[in-house]
Amino acid sequence: MNKNIIIIGARSNFSNYLNKYIEGCNLISTKDIDNLEHKIQKLDTIDFIYNTSFHSNLLHSNNTNPVDYSNYSFHYLSKFVNICYKYHSKINSIIYTSSCAVYGDNSFAKEDDEIKIKSLYASLKASSEYLIEKYLGSKNINLIYARLFNLYGGNDHFSVVSKIIYAAKNNTPFCLLNNGKNIRDFIYIYDAVKIYKLILDSNFSGKINIASGHGTEIQYIIDLAEITFQKKIKIIKKVKNDVLACVGCNDIITNKLKFKDFKNLKYFFEINSISS
Repeated sequence: MNKNIIIIGARSNFSNYLNKYIEGCNLISTKDIDNLEHKIQKLDTIDFIYNTSFHSNLLHSNNTNPVDYSNYSFHYLSKFVNICYKYHSKINSIIYTSSCAVYGDNSFAKEDDEIKIKSLYASLKASSEYLIEKYLGSKNINLIYARLFNLYGGNDHFSVVSKIIYAAKNNTPFCLLNNGKNIRDFIYIYDAVKIYKLILDSNFSGKINIASGHGTEIQYIIDLAEITFQKKIKIIKKVKNDVLACVGCNDIITNKLKFKDFKNLKYFFEINSISS
């Protein structure tokens, strides 16, 4: 039986790659959530991927509208949950794209670790997980809370990886926080797409880290970019009270879903150097 997969969040880089590489997807805008009910009525069974939120760094912009921020973070989600509650018998699974931000400082974050809220973004992601669980947890739906770590690749203009590459290619300055000592877990977009597909093809439910399982210092990425593009990147140093390290344990991915072929940052820089 062919799957009917509806992805919420049409503007997302990740959504577009999920839509491109997973068969049976239907991509809709978050703002069209009110029309979702009409689509559901025409289908027998549905799998949902809810993949929308304001980027966390937009909170620091003077142009960020707090109403828009809260709408994308929680308002549209509450409408989505309400529709799913009404039509729960038609829904096989819901993958909610959450965030590693819910772990705060954690050098080997496991899914059952305590949530540590360090930002508004993290608090809204955690609250969203709780909202879904409260209203849909008792229904016969596979609920998957995919805690996505630092995604890069594709048509990406947001990640620190893309910003470093842009700086190297265009001789523009890069703002380096805390001397590049912050450690993050970076996962390639194609790997994340493959993992989502494996989740949809399985009966998995619960929390799952979408992570490479490997921590990388930001300074290493700068060094890699300078070697790859043979350019010295202009650096503006800043100090910020930020999470020092956030790396994910990916045992569920490797042991339960049997996915182990993770691409590394060096591979990504190599293919970017060829295309530049």
